[in-house]
Amino acid sequence: MKKLILLVALVPVLLSSCKKDLIEKANLDSNQKVTTEFKKLNVKQDFDWSSVKLVDFKVLGLQTMATINRTLKVSSLDGKATYFTATHQMDQDMLTKITLPKNVKEVKVTYGSIEKVVSSTTSEIKFDFIPVSTEE
Repeated sequence: MKKLILLVALVPVLLSSCKKDLIEKANLDSNQKVTTEFKKLNVKQDFDWSSVKLVDFKVLGLQTMATINRTLKVSSLDGKATYFTATHQMDQDMLTKITLPKNVKEVKVTYGSIEKVVSSTTSEIKFDFIPVSTEE
């Protein structure tokens, strides 16, 4: 039992010492300068530090006989990240700004059972309630 406790106590120490050696080795093998002060970084004046973008989200309403309210959701394609969610009335237009990560090229917009993939490469995302026809 004592050996097991000693082994469990020594494993984290051994693993952490290996990591330190790898970090030091990586720094020695690199030809780049390592700067530890933010002020000493050599960056172009026009460099954009932001990792997000602000886009206009336009919803084009669809006239209906009855009032239809559902949750409108803008999310990542895999659905793991939600960028915008609100209850929306189908016959109303909407314009709002949402924040997306810069690397996101497409988003999934969901309204009840309506689901569309929309491009987010420009500063504007447009969504309407007309389903996409899959028939040829």
